[in-house]
This record gives sequence, C-alpha cells and structure tokens, in this order.
Amino acid sequence: MSPLPSPRHFPAAPRAVLFDLDGTLIDSLPDLTDAVNRMLAAWHRPPLPAPAVMRMVGDGAITLVERAFAATGGAVAASWDDLLAAFLADYEPRAAETTRPWPGVTYALARLRGAGLPLAICTNKPAGATREVLDKLNLAGWFDLVVSSDDAPALKPDPAHVRVCLDRLGVGAEAAVMVGDSENDFAAAHAAGVATVAVSFGYARAPLASLEPDRVIDHFHALPAVLGIDPVPPELAGLAPAFATEMARDRQHLAALCAAAGEDAGAALAEQLHATRGKCAMFGQAALAEALHRLEQERGQAGRERFAATLDALLAGAAVHPALTLTKS
Repeated sequence: MSPLPSPRHFPAAPRAVLFDLDGTLIDSLPDLTDAVNRMLAAWHRPPLPAPAVMRMVGDGAITLVERAFAATGGAVAASWDDLLAAFLADYEPRAAETTRPWPGVTYALARLRGAGLPLAICTNKPAGATREVLDKLNLAGWFDLVVSSDDAPALKPDPAHVRVCLDRLGVGAEAAVMVGDSENDFAAAHAAGVATVAVSFGYARAPLASLEPDRVIDHFHALPAVLGIDPVPPELAGLAPAFATEMARDRQHLAALCAAAGEDAGAALAEQLHATRGKCAMFGQAALAEALHRLEQERGQAGRERFAATLDALLAGAAVHPALTLTKS
C-alpha cells in the first residue's frame, strides 16, 4: 500500500465505509463479457474480448450496451430501451455464474464490521444484478445499505450517488471513506468531500496515480490497517520479514495437511493450526490469531474444502504481503 498526496483529510477513525462493486469487491468481468457477447451474437455481431469489455464497464448498463454495439458496427434496428431490457433479462439471473469476490474481501469486511463500522455498496450496477451477486456470493449480510443505479438520482461520477449513501447512513463526508477502483468512484467521492482508497487490481481505465486516490492497497488484507483498525505497535514493525517467512512456511504445511486424509492427518492439522495461532500472537497479530481460532472451532461444520480455502485466504496476506498486516499507512 502506498499513500498518495492529497488535499483531502483522511479520517483517522472513519465512521462508515462505502464500496464500489464491480472491479472493487468482485471480479465480474467474465460474466459481463459473456453477457455482452450473447447479446452481440443475437444480432450476428462478432464477440468482444474481455479487455475490450473491461474498458466499457463502470458507467451503467445502458452505456455498456451502447459501447458494445458501437465497437462492433454501430446501432441496430431496435431501440436502446429494448436492447437494454433484453440485456438485463439475460444478464441479471446469470450475474454470478463465474463472478467471485477478490481475495481477502470477506476477511476485510468481517474485520470492519467487527470494529463496528457501517458498510455500504455504492454501485452503478443495476439493482437486479447487484442483488443476484451479493446473494449468490454470500456478501449481502455484510452491508447496512446498498445503493445501486436504480436507487440513486444520478450515477457516479456524480457526487449525488455518494451523498445518498452518506445521508442514509447518517454520516458526514469528513468521517467516511470510499473504496473503489475507477475514475468514476474517485471523482464522485472527491466531489462529495469523501476520502478514497483505491484497489490496484480493478478495472481502472487510467493510471491510478492520475486519479488521485488518498491510499492504494494491493490486497484486501491491507484495508483494516489503512482504516486504522488494530494498528501495529511500532516496536513490532521490524518483524515483518520474519513473520512473513513463518506464515509462508505454515501456509504450505497447513495446505498439505488439509489435503491429506486420515485420523493422523486431522490430529497433525489441529496441532499445526494451534502452533500457527501461537506465532500470530507472538508477532502481535492478535486479530489473525483470533480468526484462526474461530476457524479452528468451526472446522467440523465448515466442510473440508471450505475450511481449507478459508484458512489459505486468512494466511495469504500475511505470507505473501507482510507489509499488509504489519504496516500501518
């Protein structure tokens, strides 16, 4: 993560966090690309590659439809309203076939909610597709408010979209943070007086530095620290390399034990997980130790594959990106 210069005040203790959806919390490009190409095929138009579709998303569904036809030969003998209706009728029920949250999203949302922060979705995505994605990906329960394209007086980059979220949450602009990935997110937030955090892996059509976010994260494991939740004591900051080495080693060992079968493997897994929790506590990572403890308690109910995936996700940020858990922005 890297701070960028900005005249805006970044709140030391935010009272609410707003999130964009496509490209920020979720990787929805595969489903969007498939839906666009099904629409084009119905009009005997050539398909568009995913990078081309990525440059078209973020400004609302009707703009996506218009851009897709413009890129493949221009308008067709149908009204834009009819084309949009047909596109949404096809896309909305299939909006979560291959769409997935970015790594670390659930971890970050759980940490923010655990700290008592109200969370909101502020998206240009239509309401039907938004509900489908949030429900199918088990993300809906994390949010106090969802404001989609159908619920706002104007879409991002208009600041009215952000202000609707702030008004409904009862939080002032100076106490909120917007997490996004594209120019529309930052333009809307900045115009509303809201500080911003950019994800470096989203669908931005311009270099992030040119969009002037206040903070940039490379992984969602970084977000709690950026927002000032459980800051790391300065005396522990120098332990990041050693902690990363230990977590990388334990992550591999635990993955192998999760894949193994038999009673002995189960006992070895429990023993190693306990040792990993102890290392987290020793290195000052109390929140990660607590998350591992909760996961250990739920191991019997979680299912083998889900347990292994959740465990790997918890350790990924610490093992691969030590600065994300041991450095405060």
